[in-house]
Amino acid sequence: MAEVTEREQLICAKLTELSDIYKSVKHIFLLVEYYNDKKGIVVSSINELRSAFDHVMRAITKDDQGGLVEEIDSAKKHLYRAAYDACEVIILDRLDYIEKLKSMVSFKSLSKVYPEYATEVLPFAAKLKKEVVEVRKISDLEERVKEYENKISKLIEYSELLEQKMPDAAKQKDREEFESWLSPSFITLLAGAILAIVTFISYIWPDANIVWQGMASAAVAGIIAAYYHFFTRKRGGNE
Repeated sequence: MAEVTEREQLICAKLTELSDIYKSVKHIFLLVEYYNDKKGIVVSSINELRSAFDHVMRAITKDDQGGLVEEIDSAKKHLYRAAYDACEVIILDRLDYIEKLKSMVSFKSLSKVYPEYATEVLPFAAKLKKEVVEVRKISDLEERVKEYENKISKLIEYSELLEQKMPDAAKQKDREEFESWLSPSFITLLAGAILAIVTFISYIWPDANIVWQGMASAAVAGIIAAYYHFFTRKRGGNE
């Protein structure tokens, strides 16, 4: 059996280091594929992976150890860059999703069924938006990726919890809209409208039967109620 040379041992050691980094990068890529709403590929990350592979191939052909190590180190940088770009995609996508929920159901309804949305999730998202800018200033790509990895798990946890709460939030919104029909202000408005209608009809139609006056009043009141209901639904969807 041929003896393993020092160069071959070095190649094995360096490729093992590279393999460990790639496992982390692959995990991030899988998260992007699953959670990215646009379902598109991260072109910049693909290019970085291609460059990393190119450096690995060059390393294998190097005769001197210095050149071999240099090529593997370059491959590492490309892997971390690929991971960093993918991290930004998933973070920005999940932040956009969390913000978008406020237009899908009302903020009030979502906060009612999931109070942490107002007390934890939104503050966390606002802080993370600022941290994205700060992380970009870090020159060490490995450190950038580690900073993001710590945030991504929490961000995904929040987005999954919110997704689970959406059906309850939709029901809560419908309940609030229904209860708005029973609000004292609406009942007072409706009673005042009916009284005004009866008075007006009695004035212009003094000989009309009281039953007909009541029916006419009820019809007009129904129109007012329908308009009020449409208005509150439209307003509730924009809260």
